[in-house]
Amino acid sequence: MVKKAIVMINSEIQWFFNHLKNKEPFAFSRFNDGEMGGIMYKNFTAARGDQFVTEELANALKSSLIHKQKNYYVGIPCSKCFPEMYQYAENLIRDYEFKTKATILINRNWKNFIDNVGEAVSNYDILWIGGEDQNITALPFTPIHQIKIPSKNSWRFYLQLKDYYHEIPKNYLVMISLGPTARVLTQQWFFHRPDLTVLDIGSCFDPFTRGVYHNYHKGWDTTGFNLTNKCSECN
Repeated sequence: MVKKAIVMINSEIQWFFNHLKNKEPFAFSRFNDGEMGGIMYKNFTAARGDQFVTEELANALKSSLIHKQKNYYVGIPCSKCFPEMYQYAENLIRDYEFKTKATILINRNWKNFIDNVGEAVSNYDILWIGGEDQNITALPFTPIHQIKIPSKNSWRFYLQLKDYYHEIPKNYLVMISLGPTARVLTQQWFFHRPDLTVLDIGSCFDPFTRGVYHNYHKGWDTTGFNLTNKCSECN
């Protein structure tokens, strides 16, 4: 019998895996430069051009950013890379207990996250909600249900999705990869269904679902990949 290698979990993301291991429901919504830009500036386009941020979406994002609830984790931008956005978010949420980094699952932590997530979610029934171009068969886990939404301007489907939490069985793990819309749904669904684990997973799994690698998928702390002038705080 081959003994499985033990992969150590990075201390920065230990809280994330502790919740999964203990099957303690939580939510994680990430407000990086795209979401903060949508909140702070008019006529902003986020998600690499896929989402025009309407006033309605901007207001919904802001409400989700400032929401406070036990085990509702909010990730905010890097103070060095996006100082103005970071300070704006800080001024709104201040010393909130469940505040963390928007980049906590990517950049230097991405490979560690990928190495551990399959086993961590192995005892969950998983619902995946994402773009029509996402192929979930290569993921390091197997969702039992998938909802496909057009990736371009997915906010227009918000009204069709917003009450779907009524349909989700108790104790499910929900992963949402749907641009800024995911941030709003994550917060709202967890508010109504604190028995669920709801994760705004963003493009963390793009290398699996879309065959697309961004710079933050390099796993810099373990692969030896080097970036010039990489940020000591978030990279």
